[in-house]
Amino acid sequence: MKVLLHIGSPKAGSTTIQAALKLNRDRLAESGVLAWQPNSSKGPPARVLANRFAPPQRPLLPVERLHFSTREETVEWSLENWRALSALVKERKPALTVLSSESLFAVKRVKRVLDALYETFSDVTILAYIRDPAEQYKSSLDQVIRDGARFSKLALPTDFHFPPHATIRAYHDILGKERMIVRNFDRRNLAEGDLITDFFGHVAQVAGTEIAAPETPPRANESLCASATMWLLGVNEIFNRFSTGGDRDLIKRRIELVRRLRRSRALTGLPKLSLGNSDVALWARDAERAGIEYYNTVFFHDQIALETAPVGLTLPEPDEMRRSLHEWLISQAVPEHLPLVLREAIKPE
Repeated sequence: MKVLLHIGSPKAGSTTIQAALKLNRDRLAESGVLAWQPNSSKGPPARVLANRFAPPQRPLLPVERLHFSTREETVEWSLENWRALSALVKERKPALTVLSSESLFAVKRVKRVLDALYETFSDVTILAYIRDPAEQYKSSLDQVIRDGARFSKLALPTDFHFPPHATIRAYHDILGKERMIVRNFDRRNLAEGDLITDFFGHVAQVAGTEIAAPETPPRANESLCASATMWLLGVNEIFNRFSTGGDRDLIKRRIELVRRLRRSRALTGLPKLSLGNSDVALWARDAERAGIEYYNTVFFHDQIALETAPVGLTLPEPDEMRRSLHEWLISQAVPEHLPLVLREAIKPE
């Protein structure tokens, strides 16, 4: 039994890929491909798969606190879903099963993931899209601000935990390059300049069959406009991102607030966080020099390469870097857009 496991990386179109798999489930089935996703009633599917490997000391994120009180509960829910996957595959015997979980990129001992897959499958292929570290850092800031992070807790570009290239190296060492598909997440590098076309092309290749042109889902997990992101960062000063639970009503209100801002027509089209050629972007690329060199050398020699930081770049002290990060973030808030954000955030009952 064959499986194609898409592991992200995070902030590289994973939510869009998962939406496309769900939308095209029937046409994939016609080609013998099972597009399976965990039960999403208790959290994002990507996290459901990965929680099997979560350490017991990992705190519950806000969305997890809606459904669980302990980390052990999330692990058991994950195992229940893994068992359901195994039973379904043994029943249907598809030519290929496709799984997607960007959260699996964070599992350090990849052999644990492979061992879990080999309980059901005999042939494993790993697929990953790798994003420019500067854009990865910016998207991560947007995400953790939405999740409730305060400014003092935002990682500096030099401290940010980029999806480690050691993860891909570990899979590569175990599986060999023929079982690895690693793509530069750059529109110029994707088939027809489109992520879904590129992804489904690789699904067809691994399945060894033709697959009808996929239907493209609406864009998913869209970031907020920059002014809304900055307003929310201010709100975060009195929000506890990590907790043991007991704040479900507050979490529900916050999730609804973020959803309202993301869906607002009045805010659609307003500029989002932008790095350009800022020092923040250069520092982010400098921090990931080893990863950039690894990907460009091992996988991207026949693809568009990742951009590198200038040789000899001088880094400021952490305090100065944080002040620069603060000034860059503040500059992203457009004064004339803030009243629009407030009008959408504060609604009469």
